Amino acid sequence: MMRPLKYNPSFLSDEELLANFSVRQSELKAMMDCVRKNSGKANLHTLLVGARGSGKTMLLRRFLVEVRSDAKLASLWHPVIFSEENYEILSLDDLWLQTLYYLASPLYGTLKAQGGSSSETENTGLAHVLDFADQIKRRILLVCENMGQLFETLPDEDVLKLKAVLQSEPRIMLVGSSTTPFDEPGHPFYDFFRTIPLERLSAAECSKLWMSVAEKKISPSQARALEILTGGSPRLLSILAWFGKDLSFLELMKELEMLVDDHTDYFRGQMEALPPKERKVFATLARLWRNSTSAEVAAEARMEQPETASLLSRLSKRGLVEKLPSESPTKRRQTYQLSERLFNIYYLMRLGGRSSLWVRPVVEFLAQVFGADIREELYALDYSTLDGRALRCAGMLMTAVNFGETLDKEAIGYFESGDINKAFELGKKAWETQAKALGEEHPSSLKALNHLAAVYLALGDSDKAIELSGKAYGAMARLLGEDDAETLCALGTHATAHAQRGNSNYSLDLLKRLCMHPEFLGQTLQYANTLCTTLAAMEPDVAEAVLKIIENSPSHKELHVLVIGIKAYLGHEFRAPQEVREIAEDIKKWITQMASHKNEAAM
Repeated sequence: MMRPLKYNPSFLSDEELLANFSVRQSELKAMMDCVRKNSGKANLHTLLVGARGSGKTMLLRRFLVEVRSDAKLASLWHPVIFSEENYEILSLDDLWLQTLYYLASPLYGTLKAQGGSSSETENTGLAHVLDFADQIKRRILLVCENMGQLFETLPDEDVLKLKAVLQSEPRIMLVGSSTTPFDEPGHPFYDFFRTIPLERLSAAECSKLWMSVAEKKISPSQARALEILTGGSPRLLSILAWFGKDLSFLELMKELEMLVDDHTDYFRGQMEALPPKERKVFATLARLWRNSTSAEVAAEARMEQPETASLLSRLSKRGLVEKLPSESPTKRRQTYQLSERLFNIYYLMRLGGRSSLWVRPVVEFLAQVFGADIREELYALDYSTLDGRALRCAGMLMTAVNFGETLDKEAIGYFESGDINKAFELGKKAWETQAKALGEEHPSSLKALNHLAAVYLALGDSDKAIELSGKAYGAMARLLGEDDAETLCALGTHATAHAQRGNSNYSLDLLKRLCMHPEFLGQTLQYANTLCTTLAAMEPDVAEAVLKIIENSPSHKELHVLVIGIKAYLGHEFRAPQEVREIAEDIKKWITQMASHKNEAAM
């Protein structure tokens, strides 16, 4: 697998395009359907609409490979592929002249030598293009990117003339791309194209693309984390996959700063290409890192609101900014966010100061909560040996099974296929082996005991989980101290077991202790999240109590994402970056499902 090109998929050969193209299959089919239907007196013209990095260029190039490899289509159509940036086209005359250039027509030089631009040379250029089509007995398939930019550059009269040609001339079909749709009733091309939107990639598509680039599988939860982090952008996901192809998922998240540094030219180049005022508005929106109204951006940038709104509109047309509905259900206001999500992380990390302090908790949350890949770990185990890796797997089971993964289809499969029972068998043997070899109160034995308690917790045996985790926690507190990271992990298991048993007050007291140590959340974050979501699922009052404990604790920044998730579950209003809002929706789903299971069990 070659390194993915950040900007120029057009540099790829047909073979490389076929090897690299792994998603957008339904969109490709829609494009092929359009060109196959164009055999009559009028053509259906096609427009791909998607944000920067959504794969428009790759899809157009893959489409052309398909057209050329289809014998029937190849006999009907002659593709003319324009450059991604058409800086030389300022008029319709230029457009037809450039078409002759790509057709390698000798008339290109003749017309260009005449100099100037006029309706006469415009008509001559078009006539030569159509003559070329007649001579080769094929229709011309114009492939042109950044159509929005082109329409803004051309004089209004020329835009209307182009539309008239496309409406009346069956020998020309236009397949284009744009970052924004032409969906305003006053636009000359309103309701003209067959529009194919390039939506953000789903978690399943992220997984497929990751496999194509990194040549290794990731779990559904890891794919979901990447979907959130990249906004489902194929370009950003490919960059991450290539960077992380030799790293574990957790290592990739930890090395995110290195990735940002490695691609500084990519981020900085796009910012420096903007005019100063647009760049300031863009940078302000990056620093705010949330869906913001033009008034909020204006206030932060110390600019006038009408001017800021105009600049945001320009950035939207460039594909750098997305327009979104208001976050508030009671206020209908247009809000904006950056299209490419890693831009926020890049800018905040480069900016430093207090604004950058919110980045790391989000990345840490994605790494730990979404990053545990139990199934691959369990399948990779040699059950005849019980090494440290096996012990770690038993410990990983608590988070994924008890606090999320058991609640979706994949996790249910663990129960149905018996993987948890195997994990229980493994954990029990691990504890017995460690205790026999090292003694029951050796730290390694106590870790294994806590892991076994977590398995009992996943199996729903809260009484046994309370017994074993209590034993592990008590011994660790005595031997290692109350403030040791492993002691706090055992405390987390013990508190969650009590929460599952219905002992909310005791569990809340233990949560207070856990939240007093933000320095260990790198190791205890999974336990803290499991405990808090389990508690939140008990009663709304308990969920409110969890919020109050976290917000008044030293760990409030590290657990900010969890706070937003619980607020989403409780129906509270909040402001947060889109990445955090998506994580919050997942947390809300987990808590809702746990509450539903709890209510069903009580009936």
